[in-house]
Amino acid sequence: MIRFMQSALTDGFGVPIDVEKIHFSFPLTVNLEKLKVENSLSKKCPSLFECSSIKFASRISPLHGLSFDVSLLEPRTSFELNRSRRLLLPLIEEGSNGEELPSLFSGKLAASLPIRTIFIQKGMIKVFSPNQTPFLMVEGIEEQEELDLKHQTTVSQGKATRVLLNSIPLIYNLQFSYQFSSRVFQNFDLVSRLSGGTLHLHLFNPSTIKEAKKKNLGWRLSSSGIKAEELFELLESHGCSSLSGILHCNAEGSVNKLDLNAIEGKGTFEIVKGKVQNMALFDKLSHLLKNASMKSPEFDEWKGCFTIKAGKILFTDMSLSSNSFSLVGNGMVQFDRSMEMDLKILLHKTFFKGDLPELFLSKIRIPQNSVVSVPVKISGTLSDPQVAFVESYSLPRLSPSGSSLLTPSFISK
Repeated sequence: MIRFMQSALTDGFGVPIDVEKIHFSFPLTVNLEKLKVENSLSKKCPSLFECSSIKFASRISPLHGLSFDVSLLEPRTSFELNRSRRLLLPLIEEGSNGEELPSLFSGKLAASLPIRTIFIQKGMIKVFSPNQTPFLMVEGIEEQEELDLKHQTTVSQGKATRVLLNSIPLIYNLQFSYQFSSRVFQNFDLVSRLSGGTLHLHLFNPSTIKEAKKKNLGWRLSSSGIKAEELFELLESHGCSSLSGILHCNAEGSVNKLDLNAIEGKGTFEIVKGKVQNMALFDKLSHLLKNASMKSPEFDEWKGCFTIKAGKILFTDMSLSSNSFSLVGNGMVQFDRSMEMDLKILLHKTFFKGDLPELFLSKIRIPQNSVVSVPVKISGTLSDPQVAFVESYSLPRLSPSGSSLLTPSFISK
């Protein structure tokens, strides 16, 4: 019987399947123990799916006739990402060689059995990068999925304990839901805890079902109360920089495949009551202006707008306010960490405590109780920025807030 069931499941899914035990009970309930779906495409990722127990329980209703509820205990799904695979969460589009991955919803087994509900308990998803290291893991999944195979729709809601990125815990206490219609992804909604704050992510299909074959997804992201130092420690691979403060962010855009260069969007950010430490850009600014306090400045607010397109983040209306200086300007940072920025540094009265560069002194005179604007050009990379004064005969002059130009060279207090 076990060999017959394994053969039937292998034919149904199209990939080798092993089952250790099978139980039948009245009226029509089947329990498969220790089921494993092999991955014949990879020796380093030998298993696509494992489950401690899968239970098919029948039910009869006047509307749907005979149908099955499916319960999965400790399901573990593993798959790889490479150039030929497209992943649009939570839908796995295709496998390494273009084959359809086994799925209760889209596979041959689901088409032959009228499955109504799928329950998942203690689930895990593990995604491997092309070099076979764990790229993404989702742990502690509890989910209930309602299926309508006649109309090919599904609605699901659930939760998970945490998400790990590159083996580092990133997100906790997820609440999620998603929906498909005619096997086309419609929307995905996630709310969770991230670095002491809250994160809300919404993915949606902005097109009609016919146009949805283009695989475009819209996205919206909002966060509040996030501790910037915890987030940047997770994102910074070497831990050599620190940015503290409370982060708020709102953004929206679109994406058509799992590729950073395919992400487009725009949004705003704000970090309040923060401090910069061990950041190469401020080290260079401190050296250029001969002022040690600029190396690790505390600030009241750092905010701005940004646009994401073609692997670049374009910053506009960016401003940073501290007690001794302010910084305003625009710029661009690419995903390869290169950058170009045009900034104006407003030096406040409390800034003038040390010696200033000769080039700076030759261009301006510094009266008592003044605010001076210094334009600088930034290039290079985030880890090795190049900072220089902008050569000009007349230096731009800004208000203390950086919101408008002023005619006088200095602002007397």
